Amino acid sequence: MMTDQGKFVSSGLHPFDEVVHGLRLGDNVVWQVDTLEMYRAMAAPFAAQALQDGRSLVYVRFAPHPPLLPPLVGIETVVLDPSPGFDFFTANVQHLAAARGRQVFYIFDNLSDLLTSWGDHAQLSGFFQIVCPALFELDTVAYFGLTSGRQPDSVVARIRDTTQLLLDVFQQEGQLFVNPVKVWGRYAPQMFTPHLIDGDRWLPVLAAGTAAAVAAAARAGHPPAPGS
Repeated sequence: MMTDQGKFVSSGLHPFDEVVHGLRLGDNVVWQVDTLEMYRAMAAPFAAQALQDGRSLVYVRFAPHPPLLPPLVGIETVVLDPSPGFDFFTANVQHLAAARGRQVFYIFDNLSDLLTSWGDHAQLSGFFQIVCPALFELDTVAYFGLTSGRQPDSVVARIRDTTQLLLDVFQQEGQLFVNPVKVWGRYAPQMFTPHLIDGDRWLPVLAAGTAAAVAAAARAGHPPAPGS
């Protein structure tokens, strides 16, 4: 089946587009964050850009945390209940994706909040390993959040192996960094270097010792802030 995978899509954040050479149809993007606000800062521009470009955008709401997005004209919010369990919830998301069809954009609530309903780390990664390929086949672009330190490394590894993009967003000494961990299908010399967010610029941390320390901090993870 012919698809449009590989076509450039803007994230709404020009520096992010530059770092990863643009999003592509089929991309699942996982943001591993310390706080919900960090995920919101990445998701909101993506939503605004999708609406500006005339894309169909679905916000999948399932977590008890505050909404990621303000009520914007053009966003379809679908509320799903994960409490009946893994099988029921996963089937509902699959049905949603199949019903909406190709090239629909998605923003999902923070995946780590599924643990509140399920209490099972394996089911969290299992959900992603089922849903991510299904969305990929439909040429969607989907955003997911994941709270650093809330699930074991083995779960993050399975999500990393399945997704197209995985990025760590974290603070160190009062500064905000993004560290691309996986960017599937594209490469540049500085792509996997930690980047300092400085206003509307993402600056690669080029000093070898500093970059290594920043990357180590990202790999170590950070406990979520109170209320995140």
